[in-house]
Amino acid sequence: FPAGTYLLSDSINISRSIQILGEGFTSILKLKNSSVANLAQAIGAFTFTSIVAIYNASARIENVSVRDIALDGNKANNDSGGSGNGFQIKDVDNLCIDHVRIYDCPRDGISVSSSTRIIATNMDLSGSGAASMTNGGEGFLTTGTEKILIANSIATGCLLRGFDIETSGGSTLTEVAMVNCISR
Repeated sequence: FPAGTYLLSDSINISRSIQILGEGFTSILKLKNSSVANLAQAIGAFTFTSIVAIYNASARIENVSVRDIALDGNKANNDSGGSGNGFQIKDVDNLCIDHVRIYDCPRDGISVSSSTRIIATNMDLSGSGAASMTNGGEGFLTTGTEKILIANSIATGCLLRGFDIETSGGSTLTEVAMVNCISR
């Protein structure tokens, strides 16, 4: 995505290996006013409620990269109604998220589930600190994942927690590291 603001009225669904590349925080994916109701979509047995959904119902996805991009959930003009995650990622192996800014989402900034080998670095999930610019859920939520590195990232002012790393279905966390991260 070259520098610019891209207005989205529906979710972007990605079901294969991909690189999402911008030109830094001047490449902005922005949810259009009154569009959050368009985000809920059933993909296989799972319902996604996000601006960008990365999932394939028939096979795990390998090698996904999201770099140098911003995502504006436009929360002030989109009532959450249970939807509105920035990125929602499920069943991915080898996920790299680097130099992303995600703010003003009606729900979580990034939600990752049932995935392995995740490297998330240089993330800004904070917004400007004004109530209207914070994420309406977690900054970064991960459930049922393993082999996670989160580094050099900040998540402040989120409605719930900045970083939330959870188990799923009685599983245990393995190989999880957070380095130089701030959550308030």
